[in-house]
Amino acid sequence: MAWEALQGLLFRTAGSRHARDGERMQRYFRDAATMWTHVCNSMPEPIARRVGRARLGLPSDDIPLVS
Repeated sequence: MAWEALQGLLFRTAGSRHARDGERMQRYFRDAATMWTHVCNSMPEPIARRVGRARLGLPSDDIPLVS
């Protein structure tokens, strides 16, 4: 939700002047984009699948944690 608010509302309405290098909004966007594409954000889904299989007594080693 934070990513959608940043790129969909704040960045679009801030204007191009605030998107230049060194501007605060540009740094916010760059930092948020780094967080959004970080590998840790893709971990909850495969972990949940592994836990679900373990609770059902099924093997879960075939589910890769990182694609």
